[in-house]
Amino acid sequence: MTVYPLQVNFNRGEISPYMHARSDTEHYAAGAARAHNVIVNRFGGLLRCPGTLYGGGAAASAHANPHRLIPFRFNRSQVYAIEASDELFRFWIMGSTGPERIEDSGPVEVTTPYSEDDLANLKVQQSGDVLYIVCDGYPPQTLTRNSETSWSIAEYVPMDGPYLPVNTTSTTMTPASTAHATVDHTANNQGGNIVSSSNGTDSWRIFDREKGSYGVIDTDSTGWVKYQFASSAQKVVDAYWLTAPDNNSQVNDMPSQWEFQGSNDNSAWVTLDSREGEEGWSNSETRFFEFQNEQAFEYYRLNCSGGGGSDGTTTAIGEMAMHQKASDQTPFNLTASATTGINGGDGFQTTDVGRAIRLYGADGVWRWAEIVARTSTTVVTIRLHGHALPDTSAILLWRMGVWSDETGWPNSIAIYEDRMTFGGSDESPIGLWASRNADYDNFGVSDPLLDDDGIAITLTGGELNRIKWIAAGRDILAGTEGSLRAVGRNNAGSAFAPANIRQRNETYVGACGIDPVLIENMILFLDANETRLYEAAYTYEAEGYVARELSVLNEHLLEYGCVEMAYQEHPHRVIWILRADGKLVACTYDRTQKVFGATEVDIGGEVESILCLPNATLKRTDLFLIVKRDIDGSEVRYIEGLAEYWREDYTTQDVPVYAACAAIYDGADTNTVTGLGHLEDEEVGIWADGRDVGDATVASGEIDLPGGLEAGQIVVGIRMPWEAQTLRLTSIGNRDGAALGRRANVHEAYIDLYESAGVRVSSLSSDEDIMRFEDDIVQDPFDPMPLRTGAFPVTVDDSWANNGQIKIHGNSMYPAMVRAISLGVEGEP
Repeated sequence: MTVYPLQVNFNRGEISPYMHARSDTEHYAAGAARAHNVIVNRFGGLLRCPGTLYGGGAAASAHANPHRLIPFRFNRSQVYAIEASDELFRFWIMGSTGPERIEDSGPVEVTTPYSEDDLANLKVQQSGDVLYIVCDGYPPQTLTRNSETSWSIAEYVPMDGPYLPVNTTSTTMTPASTAHATVDHTANNQGGNIVSSSNGTDSWRIFDREKGSYGVIDTDSTGWVKYQFASSAQKVVDAYWLTAPDNNSQVNDMPSQWEFQGSNDNSAWVTLDSREGEEGWSNSETRFFEFQNEQAFEYYRLNCSGGGGSDGTTTAIGEMAMHQKASDQTPFNLTASATTGINGGDGFQTTDVGRAIRLYGADGVWRWAEIVARTSTTVVTIRLHGHALPDTSAILLWRMGVWSDETGWPNSIAIYEDRMTFGGSDESPIGLWASRNADYDNFGVSDPLLDDDGIAITLTGGELNRIKWIAAGRDILAGTEGSLRAVGRNNAGSAFAPANIRQRNETYVGACGIDPVLIENMILFLDANETRLYEAAYTYEAEGYVARELSVLNEHLLEYGCVEMAYQEHPHRVIWILRADGKLVACTYDRTQKVFGATEVDIGGEVESILCLPNATLKRTDLFLIVKRDIDGSEVRYIEGLAEYWREDYTTQDVPVYAACAAIYDGADTNTVTGLGHLEDEEVGIWADGRDVGDATVASGEIDLPGGLEAGQIVVGIRMPWEAQTLRLTSIGNRDGAALGRRANVHEAYIDLYESAGVRVSSLSSDEDIMRFEDDIVQDPFDPMPLRTGAFPVTVDDSWANNGQIKIHGNSMYPAMVRAISLGVEGEP
């Protein structure tokens, strides 16, 4: 009996050998025994993978370790592939004939701190023209694009944290200074520093460091108090605090409206800060005020325009302190009473330089300082930020910054609800730290807490393993080696804030350090063993994320281990996975159409890194690659780009490219193609004016077209043979297993193609062609090869040898797509 099973699609790709007898499943009919250098078309069928276009040589090609590609996406029109090598960044864009390096009298380069051993650990997050970079073992960095040919890298310096827990030992910290801009006064003129006011004689008491006294600045509801530094000194002030008198008779004399101003000539005043409605002062109450200022002034004054109590007869202030901006300060010592509690009892280390420390002053207010030098295990030099300390008494409550060379640096990064969020470090491997809202450098917190304060979270519950990556979606998703965890809002109707946090253990699927891919509202990630691909989706039924393995039918393709992932959204929605052996796995993923199919792609050489970037001009997503090749006896690294999937009347690329490391010539008719030094001594295939004209060997960077042929459009590159094998037909007329082990004979077939050429069909027992279009048609050997669409008959004499399997393949430089196969099959009774 002859039946005609229709293999309507290949949307499961190359399925695992473990599945080759499972004809009872729906996946069997949609799978292939082998699918090489093709991708699954999400509409059904297999599409030949295009070749790659040569862009240029990578930097430091002789280095042993792999290079890395990093994305820089300002918007869809301004995107760059950053080539990261040993302590160096270079920049690439996709041109019309392949990747193009950004140059300005030579390659545009930026020196970086990252050695080639660390490139695999780089993780990035973009905000406008600034790329934030984290890497295990290094302080975070920022890469800024000043223009296309001007880039700069600098260390990211966080403000006010984040911090380790508050000290619980008896160790105290004693500052040698308070960071007051003013001196301690006992008179209006203290060593040339002069205090004056609009109508007061004891205004110096406002700066006497005594909250129990007060100074009158005027006998009216308006007035001013002014401070002049000695010897015409100029200082930068960026904060101040005011304290009310400590007695009932004077507390109502505090001003309620004023301007804080600076001047360098005592005539022209610049307003730095203004306040109004500062009413209802209580005895000895202190209020703190901060503002942005980079300019140094000799004079500062508080110019009051309201207040002075209900009778308006007197304006008085208990105490005023002006903070000298940290960058303008002379650093001063901070002395610890012991090493206990500092770096595990080892005390201050040289690696603490640059680290933050938070200090709880005698007035019950936290300040923070940066360590600028280390003298000993108990003495460091600091600059104080925020506000001046009230005094120099010993401080019992203090917190060291969570990041340093001693405690480690964050290894993951994301932006979640407009907060820069970091995850994982050596000292706090399960920590998450989010900046203040819309202030990516600031991790400060207020007392009491405000909604936009910085946030520090430690993962709790379940199996706790180091964070490997974080991703922002509905929640902050943290991939750890033991599970996937979500941190988000406890109250969905309110903003993510210190008082509105919930964390959940979502799955018990561990994650590796490879960055996940976000597709719509799905997160796709590789497991802790780097051999399985999972999809994590939020479901309202579970009220959380559910992970399911996508690669279960294609497990053999990932068994080598994986290195990177990248998502090519247009035109075919392909997740590219780079394997540890340098080959690629192309996973077509369309959740709406329930399509997931994986195939193997080998472009020759060894791929070291991949990156996908949008191309707004050509309305596609470009795939960049770093490829290590053996050319002319030497190991080289090239930057290459995947060519366009060819489709007549749609493709913007001028010619089809179905060879690796290819170059395009487009000009006047010629017999000789030059500029092929990157393929020296390689045997290459040649496509010329629409036809594959054979092979040649590159010599002295050039080739001659065979037979004296001349052409105006020529593609030269390393051939990429492709192949698809059907699965054995074990279910002839039934799917209950009755046909298992019985032979089948294919004696005819229909192959449905779309815009294809160079397609060959063979039995598995022989490479002899049983269908090849160009053999069927007599034509001039140099005429363009027609691309064929439709169902074409094939006569097969399989002699029962191959269980109904056939091989569809090709090696010429043409596009090909197999939409469906119908086989005429006879089965054993």
